[in-house]
Amino acid sequence: MNELKPEDTTRLKRIADTHPHPLLFATVSGAHLYGFPSPDSDWDLRGAHILPLDGVIGLNDPEETIERMEVVDGIELDLVTHDVRKFLRLLLKPNGYVLEQLLSPLVVQSTPEHAELCALAPGCFTKHHAHHYETSLPEHPSVRNEIDDLLKRLRIRE
Repeated sequence: MNELKPEDTTRLKRIADTHPHPLLFATVSGAHLYGFPSPDSDWDLRGAHILPLDGVIGLNDPEETIERMEVVDGIELDLVTHDVRKFLRLLLKPNGYVLEQLLSPLVVQSTPEHAELCALAPGCFTKHHAHHYETSLPEHPSVRNEIDDLLKRLRIRE
């Protein structure tokens, strides 16, 4: 898996800082995470945001997911963040999508709470996660090997 170049980190951090809500974390996903971006690959920035109190209480449903697809600072960006409540609900399901975001080594923005969630993540792995990656990544053996190694090191719950 690739590392972020300092100039990419700076540009992505600047973009993350324009988010309308405080971010619990923002990480890179997609082709850049898997280590095979093409020259025209967009940047997949994923994370969790914290809604203000008036956005959480009351009778109206909050905007749980914020999506932005645009070109910013010369970067083709696909930004998706979930409200912390929704993110935690997804984390408690056999959802590799949010575990991948949470545990991505390509961190653009982090908080102490992000580190706490990362520490809890191994308890969220199930055999269903392994099945998802076995069926979706057969053409990328290096990624599959890394995931297989990770799953072997973790105690997988049913």
